[in-house]
Amino acid sequence: MSIGSALYAVGFGLMALPLKLPLLFFATFVWTLGEIFFSINSGVYLAAKTPRNFRGQFQAYREFIT
Repeated sequence: MSIGSALYAVGFGLMALPLKLPLLFFATFVWTLGEIFFSINSGVYLAAKTPRNFRGQFQAYREFIT
């Protein structure tokens, strides 16, 4: 999840700069990779950190928020 968050930060940080079209595509690619890393690992992380009897509720809350 830290790699995904770092890629989010770099990708959206690049969006703050005035970019030409190829760099805009690169920034979009970077934050999309961050989203992929984050979405793959966030469910596993959440399941590992929540109590056994609340896992379904927390997963549903995560899906609703995203």
